[in-house]
Amino acid sequence: MIGKALNIKSWKLDKNKKLNLSDDQVKKASELFGAEFLPKLETVLQKEESKIKIKTDMSKKQKTLTLLCAVLAVESLEMTDGGVFLNQEQIDAIEGELQKHKDLQTEKDTAVEDLESAQAALDKLDETVAEAESIMDKVEAIRTKMAEKPGAAPTGTQSGKDNDKVIIEGADEITAFAKEYL
Repeated sequence: MIGKALNIKSWKLDKNKKLNLSDDQVKKASELFGAEFLPKLETVLQKEESKIKIKTDMSKKQKTLTLLCAVLAVESLEMTDGGVFLNQEQIDAIEGELQKHKDLQTEKDTAVEDLESAQAALDKLDETVAEAESIMDKVEAIRTKMAEKPGAAPTGTQSGKDNDKVIIEGADEITAFAKEYL
């Protein structure tokens, strides 16, 4: 209704926080609604624009707090101009997750060091192993090297009767006890 009377299509404020109106529109607004109408309207529009900006900023902040909300097991956090405030239980939850992260990072670092040590030990076995790029290539190089050499022949055979024989040697108290009861 006001927009039609003043022939205003957009109620947006310019960079100076003022309505972008022609002199005729300002004059007509003063005649129809009084001299104080436009300053009051601009104040209302500034407040609304500020609320919209706050809501937009809040939604941006809420998007960036998704992981934090997951850690705290809440849907959202209440924000004020002063920030986000947490209770002791929430702080403890964050601390717990940070400690888990730290522990996992330590485990990962240890595993990486162990892997690097194992790869270095494998590389020392043979030149072909050292030249292999991946761990699977190194394993294949070791298999190939082992296949080149036949296994050693057994030095003797053991029969079932050998398992029944218990030979106890020595001359101390424990050996004497074992000889008597075994």
